[in-house]
This record gives sequence, C-alpha cells and structure tokens, in this order.
Amino acid sequence: MQPCLFCGGDASEPDHLLRCDGRQGRREALEARPYVPYQPASETSEAAADALPDDCVRTLREQVYRCIRDSGDGMTDDDIQAALGLDGSTERPRRVELLHLHRIVDSGARRATRSGRQAVVWRC
Repeated sequence: MQPCLFCGGDASEPDHLLRCDGRQGRREALEARPYVPYQPASETSEAAADALPDDCVRTLREQVYRCIRDSGDGMTDDDIQAALGLDGSTERPRRVELLHLHRIVDSGARRATRSGRQAVVWRC
C-alpha cells in the first residue's frame, strides 16, 4: 500500500483518484479548469478562483516554484507561506498545480511547521 498524502487511502489503487476525498486539494486540482483549482462544490471558492487572472496565477505559481527550487533542502507549505508572505489558501493551490505539473515532488522528508506539526517537504 502506498498511502495517499491527500486522503490517507491507498494511492497505488488504479481508481484511487476517482475516490480521493481531496482533503488537501488534489481532487479539486484535477477537476478544476487548468491552473485555477477551486472547490467544485463551493460557490465562494469558484468565485475566488475566477477573481484571479490567469497571468496572476502563473506568476504566483512560479514564485512558489522558485521558492522551493532555491531553498536547497526543500520546503513545507508553511515554509513557503512564511517566505513569500502568502496565505495558505493562495499558496496551496499553486503548490498543488506544481505537483500535478510534475515540477515538484514529495521528498519523503517531514519537517515541523511553526505549529509543531509534521509536514511534507517539497522539492524540485
């Protein structure tokens, strides 16, 4: 079994993505239009996604990518948010896009966040 980082289910199952609850954004990123993931069941989430122009989204995504790339030893979402001064609801969708574009990977390492919880360390 390969545990899914997003729902805890078995990510190695062929139909896993169809059943993944997307707790951290994976399902939303797959179901949404390219580059602007939003929570499909949420009217306010979709409105927020629509409010961001595509060029803004691409710029934010590139900032998140460069932050991870330039870190050397990788970064957690918490690290990225602190470094770029972004809210989690802005940073996480950009990181999920990078993951689905295969520009970053889960390094396998975990590091404590500011709240003391363990989090995935992302690397290019």
